[in-house]
Amino acid sequence: HVADRHGGAADVSRSPRRPEPGAVATGEGRGDAAWEGAADEGGDEGASWKASGWHSSNGGRGEAMDGEAQDDAGEAPVEAPEPWYIDEHDLVLEPSEPSDHRFTIIGLHSCSGGPDDLVPFFHRLSVSFRRQIRLVVPCSPLRRENHYGWEKEQNSWFEYDDDSKDGNDIKHPEQLLEQRARLLRLLESERKRLPNGDGSRMVLWGLSQGAGLAIDLALRSPFLVGGALSLRGMALPRESLHDLPPRPPGAAPVHVLAINGQQDWLCPPDVARASYEALWPHGAHITFITEPTLGHACARGRQKLNGPELRRVSKFFHDLWGGLG
Repeated sequence: HVADRHGGAADVSRSPRRPEPGAVATGEGRGDAAWEGAADEGGDEGASWKASGWHSSNGGRGEAMDGEAQDDAGEAPVEAPEPWYIDEHDLVLEPSEPSDHRFTIIGLHSCSGGPDDLVPFFHRLSVSFRRQIRLVVPCSPLRRENHYGWEKEQNSWFEYDDDSKDGNDIKHPEQLLEQRARLLRLLESERKRLPNGDGSRMVLWGLSQGAGLAIDLALRSPFLVGGALSLRGMALPRESLHDLPPRPPGAAPVHVLAINGQQDWLCPPDVARASYEALWPHGAHITFITEPTLGHACARGRQKLNGPELRRVSKFFHDLWGGLG
């Protein structure tokens, strides 16, 4: 595959849930982790090399050193700056041989994440036709937001309303409307690239905030998509359902696989399940799975992958597209 643009990364995926009692915001500036770092289920996987005790080699000679590396001349150590995990680039991985293209995944990243949230998942897709998949991951806008007294710039599809009952409401509905219109245009553009313009060869895949948006778009698409994959998130608030277009009589449902972790206190499975069940009358056929070993951490920088979740994701694609040429 050829990457059009690889962007940066975000430390943690913001959630609609409020912080746990006693959690303190510690982030300073762009891309710093704050109280939501608690969502990483403990442990140091995905933390920076400084926090995890990673030791660099000594001047390329392979001798382990505690602390920072020095060059051969014995000069003062020069530390690479921490990355600013902020994106203003869309990402496309397309088959190196254009004629191989048979399927398309539209990926929707997490809040405070970015397009490369989806790359580690894509790398672990265990399907025979992965080389035939075009992965398209648009980037959400860069916004300055204030949550619980912590102000920072971050990527988000829309800003959450922290003052709502559960913190999951949308603070500025016009932000959702704008991004929905933009992404529906993207869906139509990508459909035209598929063999015979077949929308069933397209899946919308969302992480955290992108999970609800993926189902929303699948239900609003003017053509039937192959399905929606919603990981570690929940459906958009019920208020966003009032203008859903009616499903044509006899229309096939939109197949949705939703997976949430038993250890996820940001998007708890019971709350997530209830949000998805509200979509049944609107044409969504939901398969909801609670994974006991899974937490929340979605966003690059502090992302944690999960074997059982990944196996279910691969099976979802195999069952959906395995019989198509």
